[in-house]
Amino acid sequence: MRQLWQNVAAGQIFGIRDGALPRGGAITFAKCLEKAAPLPPIGCVPACLPFMSQDSSTTLGRPGFAIPRLSLPAGLLISLGLIAIAAGIEHVMGRLFFCKCGTFKLWYGGRGGPEMSQHLTDWYSYSHVVHGIVFYGLLSLAARGRLSVAARLVIATGLEVSWEIFENTSIIINRYRAQTISRGYFGDSIVNSVGDMLSMLVGFLLAARLPAWVTVFLLIAAEVLLLALIRDNLTLNVIMLIHPVEWIKAWQMGGFADASG
Repeated sequence: MRQLWQNVAAGQIFGIRDGALPRGGAITFAKCLEKAAPLPPIGCVPACLPFMSQDSSTTLGRPGFAIPRLSLPAGLLISLGLIAIAAGIEHVMGRLFFCKCGTFKLWYGGRGGPEMSQHLTDWYSYSHVVHGIVFYGLLSLAARGRLSVAARLVIATGLEVSWEIFENTSIIINRYRAQTISRGYFGDSIVNSVGDMLSMLVGFLLAARLPAWVTVFLLIAAEVLLLALIRDNLTLNVIMLIHPVEWIKAWQMGGFADASG
């Protein structure tokens, strides 16, 4: 910055050369330099320089570009709209709205069976709450304060929506049936998929509201609880989808055998 100010004094910037100052500009320029501070703040332009445009301060200071801040109500509306679009896409894909059993339940607490992933919420809803916590943490690190909570919520919803649609394709359904304990899995019902996406919203908003240590505690508690109750959680789900481990699968199947016995 010191070198920049010296260049100003020497008339080497702003297009000033020998004899290039406007009429009376040399006297004005000299008086201005006498009054100006030796090192003005970044982006500051002395008001007595008639030949400088006020817009030129932008080139000396911070960039004028800023990402618009999205309000939380607007972010929630956009997120709910994305969830509705995902439900429509799943309908086009041939997914059922409700369980084939003909009943609607707010909660299904069974382990496996044909009604798993067919009602609004089940044990795996907690995994989707964990999705929201993880998305909040990762997006906060990536954004570094440049995005509002609402904007990050919309991005997280887009990621969750994309996964829910992909999860209900034959590729993932067959992968679940072949490599995980979900041998009877044939895809989510639309109402269950909507419940999963709403669970992600809950997890994200909790992470945005609660202290970081409480959020981390909830994440660990949910993973440990699912591991103890159904021998499955988000961590094992990812492992078994990407790189199946036979002893993990055997241990999980043993849990089903104990439950049925």
